[in-house]
Order: sequence, then structure tokens, then C-alpha cells
Amino acid sequence: DGRFRATWNVFLAFFICYCGVSVPMEIAFDTDMSLAMCGSTLRENCPEYMLWFWANVMVDVWFMVDIFVNFRTGFIKDGHFINDDCAAAHEYLKGSFVVDVLGTIPFNLIIMATTPDNPYGNIIVEEEGGEEGGGTALRMNRMIRLIRMAKLLKLFRMAKLVKYMANFEEFFNPAVIRMLQLAIGMIL
Repeated sequence: DGRFRATWNVFLAFFICYCGVSVPMEIAFDTDMSLAMCGSTLRENCPEYMLWFWANVMVDVWFMVDIFVNFRTGFIKDGHFINDDCAAAHEYLKGSFVVDVLGTIPFNLIIMATTPDNPYGNIIVEEEGGEEGGGTALRMNRMIRLIRMAKLLKLFRMAKLVKYMANFEEFFNPAVIRMLQLAIGMIL
């Protein structure tokens, strides 16, 4: 119930909402976003796309740090506050650890590492089976799209959103928070 943890959870709630909107948009409209932001499918020369890309990386880093914070966060059991680090880690491993790890996998960085000749996932438009290797580039582009579909795992964090919304009461009027929870629940 500390001020640090309450502030941390408020930022987590904002980042979870951000992922709830940005991840489906990125998966569904990847090519259209590149064209709208950059005017082409070459992304590394486009400051708008690079800002989007590195903002997503920073959100992933925030969620990675959250895993370590959760290992050290005490919990309440049978009405008593447990502040033992080993017990807190054990409780976290039994609880939402798997969901947090699955939702934190940095797929953007994995794509960068696996395709060094195309680190930002520029859209490669080639006819399948044309010259030598023409079909390979198209298949690689499709495989990268399948990896992007795995980003949907980040949406598992949405289940934790209600838990984090309780921390907003420290900063805002509780009646406003209840209205926000209702509105967000209806939208999601």
C-alpha cells in the first residue's frame, strides 16, 4: 500500500491500456501504419515510426522491470501482511508470473535479432517464385507477421487492470474511478 507501489500500479494501468489499443492496431494495420507515418514501407528512415517502435520497446522494458518489482512486493494472507522476500517470490510464482512473462516477451527485439538484414520489418513486396530467392523473401515476410500475432499475449495483462485501478483512488476521487472502470470495461 506504499506510495511507490501505488504510483507504479497507476503507470502499469496506463501501459496496459496503451497495449490494449496499440497491439491490435499494430497487428491489423502494420503496413497501413508504415505508409501513413512514413509514406513508404521503409521504416528505419522514418522518425515517426522509430518513435513508435522505441516507445513500444520502453513499455516492454517497464513490464520486465515490473516482474522484478513483483518478486519483492509483499502480500496479505489471512489478514496479515507478509513482507518476506522468499514468500513474496513464491506467491508471485504461483500467481500471475506466467502471464507476466508471456506478456513481456519483446517480440520487436526478437524480430530485429532474427532478421538482421531487415531489422525493422520493412514490407518486402516480391512475387512468389520469381527469380532465385524471390519466394523466400515473401515467406520470411509472412513468418514475421506470424511472430507479430504472438504479441496478442500482451493482452493477457488486461486481467490485472482492475487490480491496478484500485491504486487510482490515491490520486483521484473514488467516484470518478468507478465511472472510469465502468467506461473502460464497456469499451474493452
